[in-house]
Amino acid sequence: MNTSQFNGVAGSGFLNKLEIAKPTFVVDEAVCRRNIARMAGKAREAGMRFRPHFKTHQSAAIGEWFREEGVTAITVSSVTMARYFAGAGWKEITIAFPVNIREMEEINRLAAEVQLDLLVENEIVMNHLVNQLKEPVGIWIEIDTGYHRTGVDAIKTRVIDQILEVMQRNDRMKFSGFLISCAMPAVRAPRAASLDWVTSLSCVALSSSSNAASRR
Repeated sequence: MNTSQFNGVAGSGFLNKLEIAKPTFVVDEAVCRRNIARMAGKAREAGMRFRPHFKTHQSAAIGEWFREEGVTAITVSSVTMARYFAGAGWKEITIAFPVNIREMEEINRLAAEVQLDLLVENEIVMNHLVNQLKEPVGIWIEIDTGYHRTGVDAIKTRVIDQILEVMQRNDRMKFSGFLISCAMPAVRAPRAASLDWVTSLSCVALSSSSNAASRR
């Protein structure tokens, strides 16, 4: 829905004009498209692939605006969301949430239809994937750089190596890379100092795991 004609005013008059009576997802299409184009452009200039997260809008219609900017790969936060966007024609999907082994049946169905990437954070899930995966998938290892919400602690490089070693022994899993949250660690320190700490821990994890990764 294009609401630019209302100049972004979200008062009662704005709601009356839209005849909104309950919680409703309203988007300024012009602003949204402009933001998408800007981000896609930044990625191109940096020589990086733009893989946007669709968990905010969760809309096939808005997804098309990304496709118009050349986006071909997306990120979602659940198997259900991946199924929804697969149904909308997306063929390369990353589920940026640790694998739920109780959803293996649907994960296998999705992997048979699209290029699917999964997120792991421990060797237990990796061993389960070895036994249960029926289709090829990409694997991202989530690294905890200080937020302590999820992921492998960046200084536990042996755990990271173990995950990579399990992956190496299975021809259905391909190492896609490391996924690192941009959240700041919960420490009482100046912002710059905290950022340096996060960066240094990330580099430790990436450097220590490079040998295992290169063996693939």
